[in-house]
Amino acid sequence: MYYTGTLTLKSGVNNLNVVLKHRFSQITTTLTMDPSMTGAITQIGTAVLKPSHGSANLKFSDQTLTYNGLNNAGVTTQFPALGNGLRTVISNPSLLIHPATSNGTLMLGSLTLDDETKTNITIPNVKINPGQKYDLKLNFRTCTQNVTSNGLDWSYPATTSGGKTGIMKDGKFYANGTTIDRNFTAPAADYGFVFDITELDNAFNMEVNGVKLAKQEIQFEVGASSAQNIQFVDGSKYAGNNIETGKRIDQVYNMKGTSAAPLIKLVISRTGQVTMFGSKTSGGPLYELKLVNGNSFNTFPWSATQSNTVKVTQLVDGRTIIKGVGAGKKKIPCQ
Repeated sequence: MYYTGTLTLKSGVNNLNVVLKHRFSQITTTLTMDPSMTGAITQIGTAVLKPSHGSANLKFSDQTLTYNGLNNAGVTTQFPALGNGLRTVISNPSLLIHPATSNGTLMLGSLTLDDETKTNITIPNVKINPGQKYDLKLNFRTCTQNVTSNGLDWSYPATTSGGKTGIMKDGKFYANGTTIDRNFTAPAADYGFVFDITELDNAFNMEVNGVKLAKQEIQFEVGASSAQNIQFVDGSKYAGNNIETGKRIDQVYNMKGTSAAPLIKLVISRTGQVTMFGSKTSGGPLYELKLVNGNSFNTFPWSATQSNTVKVTQLVDGRTIIKGVGAGKKKIPCQ
């Protein structure tokens, strides 16, 4: 670190206000998994940033740096222990000694995500800016295409019939506490299934090949006939506190998503593992969700070689809404 300044000395005590500045580059690398993927990051091989010199000499008179021999091995990027796996991994800061360039590289010896391993990965065009520290954020996803898609567009206002509250669907009255459903067939897909929900009031469940998504209906609302049993992994809650900002998150039925930025994303992996994400604001980024209060996800018997039967269900509790699109996913080469 370095500081230079001009000070006129006077008799007595003289205060020197020093602000030290870095003359090298500091990079913190963050690896994240896209919400379209299930699983976790379970292994990171040796990670190296290049180029970097072994040392440099600073000339105090004019602040010029003279870089000494190139460090051919590069600078190792240290990641924390992964335990059973993480979806976001943040490295320790790496210090690089090199003139400004936009042609740096990050090389990963290997990387395992969602039980698939790639080796000898090179990330090009890494910027090295002397005197600055910044984050290098890398988001990984598997390239897929839809095998088929099926939409849901339920929106039934609350009504009464025979002294009971419920909804009218296709000319038939469904009282609170009864279930409505929609069945469709998802052709064989080798990378699972994704259900993007853009509107929801206020709970739902699913079945795939006769197995329920969750042991209980997934209830997002506070104050409904059943207890809320889903929340964000960071502890934030719908109709409760946002741990990230300290502000309140609205009830799920007061928010809306879009096809590009869904309100809720449900991902079923090729092995039947379930991961769910939700937004804290309309059109906002997705955060991982978890089931609580005795509810838990099941593992689906998803078939990559035969058609899969999918059923979406909702327990009627006054106004009942679910809008979204479900699609089987096929793995394709990335362009």
